[in-house]
Amino acid sequence: MGALGLPEDSFDAVLSGVPRDFLKLAHYPGNTDGAPERQGVGPHKDSDILTLLWQDETGGLQVFLEGKGWIDAVPLKNSFIVNVGETLELATDGYLTADIHQVVMDARHTKSRYSIPYFIGPNLDLKEIPILSLPKELKDQARGPATDPMNPLIRNPGINTMKGRLRSHLGTTERFYPGHYKIIKEKGIIASSAY
Repeated sequence: MGALGLPEDSFDAVLSGVPRDFLKLAHYPGNTDGAPERQGVGPHKDSDILTLLWQDETGGLQVFLEGKGWIDAVPLKNSFIVNVGETLELATDGYLTADIHQVVMDARHTKSRYSIPYFIGPNLDLKEIPILSLPKELKDQARGPATDPMNPLIRNPGINTMKGRLRSHLGTTERFYPGHYKIIKEKGIIASSAY
């Protein structure tokens, strides 16, 4: 919190209790048949506070930038990617933003991709994410979070975490949660991160 000009304990309520921190080992099979595209993980924002990501040299991770579309997040040796999650975007009123990203295994990616994301999540029992009182110079730069008024993400982080999993793993959602899948497909998953 020091980097935001706030006391170190400013986010204790979000991190205490029953936080949802977890490590995932991800394998994306290589595209060995020359198909135009193999979806690794669908477009989504991470719903947590921060994600620390190690990725191998294969590539496939892309970030969506307004006005530019999808750009490759080229792997850098001996480095980690740090993603801001929606919880932190909301808490800073959009001063820090969560980027929409995906993994696509197109014809360039014939080798399997391996990555290890570590998700630092909020207390799942938290009823509402507190809005941090940023110093004026930072608050003036805050753009407001990108939220869907039909789905106020600031409340119930635990439920919203589940929604994030469903959005980013559409094949599994279609198979096991067809009702949720239909809503996601109808509402879209890039224009708004929530459904």
